[in-house]
Amino acid sequence: NSASIGYANKFKYLLLCGSVVIYVQDGMQHKEFYEHGLLPGVHYVQVATADDVPAMVRYLREHDSYARAVASAGRARLAALDVRAIAAFNAELFTQYAAKQRFRVRPLPGAVRIDCEDDLWR
Repeated sequence: NSASIGYANKFKYLLLCGSVVIYVQDGMQHKEFYEHGLLPGVHYVQVATADDVPAMVRYLREHDSYARAVASAGRARLAALDVRAIAAFNAELFTQYAAKQRFRVRPLPGAVRIDCEDDLWR
């Protein structure tokens, strides 16, 4: 997993493939919300630059059981990230954001109040 020039939503899919993921730190400016629940060396391995990847590949080949354990842990962690976990994260995010908000939200003229899912279809 390495930096790109745009949004690349690939880290989670790499983890879900069941192979050990090598995370190149150089150039990574943003993190996905789920990355804060992952630990380097447990769910993936990380290197500082792309130049460090060949040495890490050699290390992982020499330590196959470690590589398999990391791959398995990464896959299991991401597989546990279901809709309820994402909803819980978003609820906490919005709650913390609202606590920092210093203005009162006012609906725009013509806005429709949504109280339940059925209101979306009316």
